[in-house]
Amino acid sequence: MDKIDLSNRSIAFDFDGVICDSQYECFKIAYKAFNAHQKNDKVDDIFFKKNLHNFYKLRPFVYSGEDYVLIIYIILSGMNVNNVEDFQNVKRNQLNKIPSYRKSFYSIREKYQNKNINEWISLNKIYPKMHYLINQISLLTDKIYIVTTKDLKSVRIIKDYFSLNIKDKNIFSVSSKMTKEKVLINIMNDNKHKSIYFLEDRLDTLVKIKNKNINRLLANWGYNSEIDKANAVKQNIMLVSMDEITTLFIK
Repeated sequence: MDKIDLSNRSIAFDFDGVICDSQYECFKIAYKAFNAHQKNDKVDDIFFKKNLHNFYKLRPFVYSGEDYVLIIYIILSGMNVNNVEDFQNVKRNQLNKIPSYRKSFYSIREKYQNKNINEWISLNKIYPKMHYLINQISLLTDKIYIVTTKDLKSVRIIKDYFSLNIKDKNIFSVSSKMTKEKVLINIMNDNKHKSIYFLEDRLDTLVKIKNKNINRLLANWGYNSEIDKANAVKQNIMLVSMDEITTLFIK
């Protein structure tokens, strides 16, 4: 692969599943949030350890905080959820609980951060080579961004702890009203760049991006399946490994 010149281009990263592996933290917060919502301790540490593999299996279907709590409900109910459509069907059937799930998840996370920030940080891991990759790219350009659905406070805490050289002003938390595509277009316009590279681990997110000036890259180490990887190639989305990203932007 030829090295990409970033002198007149921007580069953006998703956070969870690309820079940070936060599955363990999200599951731990989710089961505590579920207990808070149900006002009992039905889900305990034994359940947590026993069902980690089930949580990881369902993680690729998550969009936002309430979905992690919904996973606990799915596991306890013994439902067969095999794809994102199944997951969304369950979510639609639980719409009356979703606002409470969301509130509980972010409330428990904030309490955890305030009570023992070092323990909370230890639940999050930076993917191998990503620290090196991001900080090397930052030496080449300051037009390096994070575009994520994760809350900004958590991203900034993790970024600072692991010394990732990305400015706070270059971190964007998106919503249904301000999609990742809109944020990426705004970044391009603000920098007067003709294109931007975006590294994401969710195929469905990349498929929704239609702007031709956004170069879509699917991280093969993130929260995606073998089917996602195969479909990415079919849809002209570049599937990349960490080594390939390093070759593209650094070496």
